[in-house]
Amino acid sequence: MDIIKRESCSSISERSVLTYEIGRDESNHLHIRISDNSGNGHICDHWIAMGAVLEIIENRNVAFTGRDLHPLFKGKSVNTAHFLLAALKNEGVAKPEKRRHICGDIKRFMKTLRQAEVICSQGSQKQADQPLTSQGA
Repeated sequence: MDIIKRESCSSISERSVLTYEIGRDESNHLHIRISDNSGNGHICDHWIAMGAVLEIIENRNVAFTGRDLHPLFKGKSVNTAHFLLAALKNEGVAKPEKRRHICGDIKRFMKTLRQAEVICSQGSQKQADQPLTSQGA
């Protein structure tokens, strides 16, 4: 998995700082994972296909919560679905609405990832080895 972006954000509860990564596999499919949590909540650091994530949230007529993302982590830490929601919120893919979330600007998210890939591929080897963060983007 080639990591194209590494970022940190607050959890939904704002009790911990999460680190997440977005990567591209050999077939050019995007994946996301939660790689670290500064708090006590357990995480599942397995890569999740962005296609599966977007399939759950993209064409919904109703708002959603982290609970709606649980099927992505079947048999794994239930915290991770809520942590993933925090990462999606940070990326603008999920927008808060009352106590739930609605689908955000997925086109902007995809454009940002394409720009990150271009910068990584045009930069030096050191830049390619160090994924973009908000400070480097």
